[in-house]
Amino acid sequence: MWKLAKEPEIVKLSKSLAKEFVDMMACPGDRGFKPGLMEVIDYAVKTGQFRSATWAIGILNGVKYRGNGKHTSRYFYDMTDPLPDARITVETYNCDTLKDLTDLYRTFDNIKTGKSANDVYQSCAASCSDICDIHRGMLTTCASGIAFAYWEDRSQSHTAEEKGMLLVENSKFVAWFNTNFAGNVKWMLRQSTCAAAYLTWKRSPAAADDFWKQVFTGSQPNPNSPSRFLQRYLMTTVLRRAYGKEKTKKDESVRGMFCKSLLAWNAWRSGRETIESLRFMPGNPTPDVK
Repeated sequence: MWKLAKEPEIVKLSKSLAKEFVDMMACPGDRGFKPGLMEVIDYAVKTGQFRSATWAIGILNGVKYRGNGKHTSRYFYDMTDPLPDARITVETYNCDTLKDLTDLYRTFDNIKTGKSANDVYQSCAASCSDICDIHRGMLTTCASGIAFAYWEDRSQSHTAEEKGMLLVENSKFVAWFNTNFAGNVKWMLRQSTCAAAYLTWKRSPAAADDFWKQVFTGSQPNPNSPSRFLQRYLMTTVLRRAYGKEKTKKDESVRGMFCKSLLAWNAWRSGRETIESLRFMPGNPTPDVK
């Protein structure tokens, strides 16, 4: 069993302390660096919101192992600007066996302690006044939607920390999307729809506001106008979640719905009053956003 060797120490952040943890032996099973997490730390430091961190040492057979603090110690060791006036809590534990050491590490590891992607998104949003009060379900929709706009199907391989930073970097869009579409309209609160809305908003916030409000409300009198046609498609189409699942007439892949939403936008931006279909083949490139 691991046991606290002494009372935790609160130490002023310094280069020498950061170097000590950077050079320390990693615990067995320690995962690789997460660039997205380093970006979260960088944002907190540069906006003056970094408060403190807990770094941990596990001692086994007289050897010190780093139990926690890999990312923050590396960040501050590499930092060229003056260090912030911060304090680090250093905890030191004695471990009897290798299993004790790995068990100690897992108590600090986000995956093992059950810190979900939703928790990460909420933590990132808390650092930004534009989106700090937004419901976590909406944050998840926006994080996954913006990530899909950036990386499409590859977005699944990116970390929650990376997606959380997208919320912070695009807080104006997240606030706009939440203001207009928060609620129980499930066909608007999809990864695919949010991704399409994000790209159109990046192209023209004012035009996107007009178009997506038309889609949401169905305010255009012509039932085959681009906005009404897209609304009907979104309301009657089911996302196909399982890859490889047989497609039916009423279901669609995330990318298919994303690209067809962009086609409707492009038709609207081109001034077309009527469209007859939203045809998109899976092998086709993503439409350019007009």
